[in-house]
Amino acid sequence: MKKLELLLSAIAVIAFVLFMLLAPKSTIILVLSVLLLSMIYFYLSVALFNGIPTQKAFKKSSYAFLSNSRIVISILTGLALSFTLVGFIFKLLFWPGAEVNLMIGLTGLLIASLTGTTKLFMTRDSFYGNVLKRTVTYGLVAFIIYLLPEFTLLEYRFRDYPDYVEAYKKAIKNPRDMELWDEVDKEREKIEI
Repeated sequence: MKKLELLLSAIAVIAFVLFMLLAPKSTIILVLSVLLLSMIYFYLSVALFNGIPTQKAFKKSSYAFLSNSRIVISILTGLALSFTLVGFIFKLLFWPGAEVNLMIGLTGLLIASLTGTTKLFMTRDSFYGNVLKRTVTYGLVAFIIYLLPEFTLLEYRFRDYPDYVEAYKKAIKNPRDMELWDEVDKEREKIEI
């Protein structure tokens, strides 16, 4: 399962770069890879973080040796990572709820990081080190994304198309004005993707 996590992470990073370069179909690849990764964290975090193989992930006996604290930290970390990834996608695509998802994810990652750090110093268990690596990495990226001004990614991504950026900004500020969205569509058609 760790190989799948690494593969999806690599695909997501490559898709993000391609997304920022306006490559065709990169949005679909980015969304699918990030949401699949989010689902793995959401549903299979206990198995993933505790090194339980995929074949045994759905057997109750595989979890008998785990302490309650490891299970709780695995679940909390998985939920936090999942919310963070969903918030990241929402922020990139200007969907409502991005800040809420990122804030929930960041709060959970902070709690998991603090708990993981404390447990790591107390027990020297590699499990807590692995959790800490993930929470700090995702937490830093999510914090930077959260702090970015609203249209920074849009302005950077479409830096060669200022008319599209302006039309999109106006439409976002007045989402019920269909004429503004028609203007966005017209400007989007001018973009060579």
